[in-house]
Amino acid sequence: MAVPVERLDDMLAEAMEVQEGWQVTDLKGAMWADERINEAQLKVDEIDVLAEERIESLQRKIDIVNQWKEEAKKPYLDTISFFAGKLMLYLQQTIQEQIEAGKKKITKSLKLPFSKPSFKKKQPEVKRDDEQLLTWLEANHPEFIERKPTVKWGDFKKVLTQTEVDGKLVYVDECGQVVPHVELNERPDEFSLR
Repeated sequence: MAVPVERLDDMLAEAMEVQEGWQVTDLKGAMWADERINEAQLKVDEIDVLAEERIESLQRKIDIVNQWKEEAKKPYLDTISFFAGKLMLYLQQTIQEQIEAGKKKITKSLKLPFSKPSFKKKQPEVKRDDEQLLTWLEANHPEFIERKPTVKWGDFKKVLTQTEVDGKLVYVDECGQVVPHVELNERPDEFSLR
């Protein structure tokens, strides 16, 4: 949505009034600044709405193209799958023939112009019960158990109190002892319009 030319002139004139050194010095100035913020926020919200509408429209088009892509690729993927299966069977047959012929070094690949079908040895899939394994390791191989102590900061913080000692903000525990190794740096209040 375009800004009317008259309003654009007003906005430019207002922008010229607002210089780097401009300050809010009274309630009237604060209300004027608040109005500028409100107008700008309304524009930001309007832009967000328009952008989301456009994104939704484009997403529908993207979904249509993705669906077309999957459908268009299907016959080619089926062809790849079919011929890859045939190459796999052929390679298995050649490996079996090498084994039956008593070859010491078995070739498990084919060198073709566009690909190199092969069988590669895979490591076995490992499934473990960590709880049971940990129990067994504690009894037999404790050197393979990790011990990582961690601070439960959220729980610990609940029992602490902030106080000022020698002009510094610190945490103290329930016994009144200053907690070492924890530094508190005061920060200024955060300004918010909402």
